[in-house]
Amino acid sequence: MIQILQSLLLGVSIAAPIGPVNVEVIKRGLKHGFLLAFLVALGAACADATYVVIIYLGLSSFINIPIVQTVVWIFGMAVLIYLGYRSIKEFFRKKEFKSSRRAGRTPSSPAMLWRYPAR
Repeated sequence: MIQILQSLLLGVSIAAPIGPVNVEVIKRGLKHGFLLAFLVALGAACADATYVVIIYLGLSSFINIPIVQTVVWIFGMAVLIYLGYRSIKEFFRKKEFKSSRRAGRTPSSPAMLWRYPAR
């Protein structure tokens, strides 16, 4: 019973941290809706499945070569820096609102009351 609880605690501790993929999924979901968030999550799942197949085929010994590790680390760092830059840039970007002819005409504004008098 203790081993089951330890395994459950280990599984939760591994699944709980929010990484860059989960941040991107949440961001896409809030901004563009479920479909794009689902597609990002699906892409991440496909990438994880690819990693599992690569490791299963024995290519993990290839990744233990120092030059390959360095290239992978630099590429990963570049991707994370790019995603961070894009997120910060998007956060500070001014939101542009399209002006409308009817801007300022709310149901209680004098212009709308004159146009639609009470009957």
